[in-house]
Amino acid sequence: GVALRLLKTPRDSGEAQPRGKSLAYANSLIAWREKQSHKGVDEGLMLSTDGFVCEGVTCNIFWIQNGALYTPAVETGLLPGVHRAYLLELAESLGMSVQEGAYDWQALLRAEAILTINAATGPREVGTLLDREGRCAWRANAIAPAACKRLVSAYRESLPQV
Repeated sequence: GVALRLLKTPRDSGEAQPRGKSLAYANSLIAWREKQSHKGVDEGLMLSTDGFVCEGVTCNIFWIQNGALYTPAVETGLLPGVHRAYLLELAESLGMSVQEGAYDWQALLRAEAILTINAATGPREVGTLLDREGRCAWRANAIAPAACKRLVSAYRESLPQV
């Protein structure tokens, strides 16, 4: 799975809310460079300036706890991606409870599974969550929860066949 590391760089939420794609990439470039400076890290996780889980450098973040799908709310400053919206709709169509809100780092540490998603990769399971110092703070179970497998499978099955 993906190695996801908590970055020191916060998500700059100085843009209008909800944030759309823009040409203001400075914050993302700083976070990307920080992520690149850490060997073996696939993705960097940014918190909001208020300390809430926000998004990855190039992805949105989800996690599963007790069969429910959690994700940060748009108000945290994240980019509300099309694939994020699609995954939320798909989860609801599967009968999953979907929770959007302001969650702290500890919420991720209680997760049964963590996912990232973007347009290029689709959903990817996180295998390791690292703290700011690079220490393993969370590791995926060998067997992903059924809700996670069902959601990822449904996403992949919904894609057009080429």
